[in-house]
Amino acid sequence: MITSYLSDKFRLLSFFSIILVLYIHSGFHDYPHEIQGMTFNFKLQEFISGMMGRCAVPLFFAISGYLFFQGIDKDDAQAYAKLWMKIRKRIRTLLIPYLIACLFPAIFYLILEYTTGAIKSH
Repeated sequence: MITSYLSDKFRLLSFFSIILVLYIHSGFHDYPHEIQGMTFNFKLQEFISGMMGRCAVPLFFAISGYLFFQGIDKDDAQAYAKLWMKIRKRIRTLLIPYLIACLFPAIFYLILEYTTGAIKSH
């Protein structure tokens, strides 16, 4: 069972990870030539994005894995039923929308390809 204390810890870790992911994707750490003469600043940015930032995605993965298996007791007779119910729900809410999003550009292109005059053939 997740207590409010544990929930607050997960929120804090998630917030920290979100900040790290945003910092990694910001691109500020890729310009050592723009901050010449500021060695400390460059080293600090490299430490945060290059070293600490690498823990953000595995931390999200660990939190989601813990929460996925939360409430499933291996000694419970209904454990496998609960697990398969969660897996079916994830397939319906994550896998199917992901596949649709991946197939959409190809289907959209094919629709445009076979619509007369939409894309000129070579």
